[in-house]
Order: sequence, then structure tokens, then C-alpha cells
Amino acid sequence: MLERDLDAAYGDFVPTYKRVVKDAEASLKEKVGTLTVFHKIIIDRVADAYVSGLRSQSPSTTGENLKKLRTTAAELQRWLKIAMEETKAAQSLEHGKRAFYDKVIDVLEDTIGDDGLRREVLRGIKRVVEE
Repeated sequence: MLERDLDAAYGDFVPTYKRVVKDAEASLKEKVGTLTVFHKIIIDRVADAYVSGLRSQSPSTTGENLKKLRTTAAELQRWLKIAMEETKAAQSLEHGKRAFYDKVIDVLEDTIGDDGLRREVLRGIKRVVEE
């Protein structure tokens, strides 16, 4: 969460905001690994738009409230689209890395016949990748 007073910003909807942020962080972290500041901003904006949509829904959804609801729904849709594009890009990058490493392993298995030497080379590559 970004540094701000959630009680002042969301009032009774603070638990909803926190739940959306927590669930989104867990879901995105599962797909991309560590979250960047960009990811956290996207999550915050999605949660903010979601809570704004909930807050604008009142018993009377006419006039100004209906206009607010449409505006917040459009904003939520925009931020969700950005979040989905980021998730897809991260998954694509991860898939590309996995394919590359699988090819490297195949080449090493074909080239190095000695199991001990091959394991040592793979451990060396792993150390370099983890740095």
C-alpha cells in the first residue's frame, strides 16, 4: 500500500481495500515473482477504483451517483486492463526464459557425456543466473 491515511480515504471500506490489495499482491506475486513499485501502483489503483465503485453505489443510483458509478467503472476497467497486460508480459517473459534454459540443458546433455561434469556446469550456470 502506498503511504496515505486509508481511514480518511476509504472510511468503512478500508477492510475491502486491504483485502483487494492482499489478494491482488498474492496473485500477481505468484505469476511474476517479486513485485516492483509499478506492480504495487497498479494494484493500488485497481483497489482504489474498485472501492470507489462500491462507494458510489448507493440506494439511489440516479443522476450524479449514476455518473460517478460509470466513471469509476471505466477507471476500474482501464486499470484492470493495464494489470492484465503486465501479467501477460511477465508470464511471456518467464516462458521465454524457461524455453531458453531448457534449450541450454538439452545442448549440455548432448555435448557433455560425463554426468558429474555436466552437473558442475549446470550449477555454475545456476549461480550466474541467480546473481
